[in-house]
Amino acid sequence: MDIFVWPEVARRQAAGQLPTPFGLERFQILMWADEGRKPQVLLNEEVEIVAHVKLTTSDLIAADGSVPLAAIERVNRITPVNEPNAAHATFFQLNGSYHLVFDFTYNRARATDRLVRAEEFFAGAQSEIDAGRLCTCVELLWSCAELAAIAILLTVPDPDMLTKKSQNHKARREKFEAHGKLNFPAHATLVKTAEAHRAPARYLEGEVPDETELRGLLEDARGLIEYAHRRLRPIGEPEDDASETASSTVSGVGPSKGISGAALQ
Repeated sequence: MDIFVWPEVARRQAAGQLPTPFGLERFQILMWADEGRKPQVLLNEEVEIVAHVKLTTSDLIAADGSVPLAAIERVNRITPVNEPNAAHATFFQLNGSYHLVFDFTYNRARATDRLVRAEEFFAGAQSEIDAGRLCTCVELLWSCAELAAIAILLTVPDPDMLTKKSQNHKARREKFEAHGKLNFPAHATLVKTAEAHRAPARYLEGEVPDETELRGLLEDARGLIEYAHRRLRPIGEPEDDASETASSTVSGVGPSKGISGAALQ
């Protein structure tokens, strides 16, 4: 708060934009990995969130989907509104309790798009190896591995991932290996290995790996994709979201689990 919130309050007070004294009820600090984009501090009514909650009972849900705040038993997780690529720190009060939520996952929307595409290539690689087409399996495996790697790298605050500095295969591979050795060593060399097999498979320069080796690499790719999913899961979201749906109710439109920030005022 001393770094971001109170200086912003003081700045606005000096500009005549806030009263003195100022009653702080909630704040949100939004942070982006984009080069040159500074954190943004939102105060009180400026804060908009979607809160995923557990209710004391579903009997209190109104016909329009809204619920009284007193019916909220627990806040499981929150996400900022209209900022899918921002990391955030958010503070608010609800039913006499204080909530301070951190989620320093950057570029979640961008990373999710890459991960979805990685899964498409993974499915294609599996189909090709099952059909005995090892060379096309190699090409699809490499695409899958690189896209999953990009998804993971996007989640850390590295501005280079959003510039031309990381738009070539070598730069991405080296970043991924360095990051992977610290966080998921079992999969850190997957992109490099898959890329090394491309020349034999695509350009007939050497021997194509056999089916056993390729299936092992596909299992590595599966593990990397699973790691990426865990990395992208919002703080507070259970691994099996189905169980959470059963125990949670939602306000908003229809059977959604979200409750809009307007309801937290």
